[in-house]
Amino acid sequence: MAPAIEIRNLSVEFGDLVALQDISLSVANQEFVVLLGPSGCGKSTLLSVLAGLQPPTSGEVVVKHATKNKHNKHIGYVFQQAALLPWFSVMQNITVGLKAIGLNLAEAERIAQRYIDVLNLQGFERAYPHMLSGGMQQRVGLARALAIDPEILLMDEPFGALDAQTRALLQEELLRLWERDKKTVVFVTHSIEEAVLLADRVIVMTARPGTVKANTEIDIPRPRSRGGGAGGKVIALENELWSLVRSEAVKAFRI
Repeated sequence: MAPAIEIRNLSVEFGDLVALQDISLSVANQEFVVLLGPSGCGKSTLLSVLAGLQPPTSGEVVVKHATKNKHNKHIGYVFQQAALLPWFSVMQNITVGLKAIGLNLAEAERIAQRYIDVLNLQGFERAYPHMLSGGMQQRVGLARALAIDPEILLMDEPFGALDAQTRALLQEELLRLWERDKKTVVFVTHSIEEAVLLADRVIVMTARPGTVKANTEIDIPRPRSRGGGAGGKVIALENELWSLVRSEAVKAFRI
């Protein structure tokens, strides 16, 4: 598959602190790539560079795309916390991005309603964020990112703050949507189990300064589910990834 993202010799520094150092990797079109590594290794910083929110100190990022239509926004971003506007309803939080790219209110609400239905938020269109559970807020954040129909979806530990049951359900929902739409996804997590469940490929990053330690293919057939027939292979891959991550986590703990 043709690359959707190419990162070449990328470094990011904040004064004397080197967050990322000489990272080179590519992400294929429609590929689901997970960034895995210890806290502080620069995973979120790398995602910010891909989104154009943080300029690199050196190196470059080339994002290739063919925009589907004039309203298409190229990159969607899902944050660790839903980051909803508290004075906006569910419907308004989803339509705000659509209106920003030029859609009128009626069209924006039509598209928003589609994702409200897809993510089982019906009946909460006029609810405000404080009226929603954490899992529902995160579903609104996902709907907001998907509604603009991005070609690339960046996700920064979107399920990390949720309880285990809600997290599992949203992982399944994300996989269902990805299987349907085949967007290019770059997903940040600390969870090895989550990485193996979701990814086509896992990029293991070192402790700060973050760089690529390993590039691991997850060769488990899709569709995947917990407790499926690939249990032995899943355990082997989780053990392999843990062996790669553990020494970096120890280093990060001591920094």
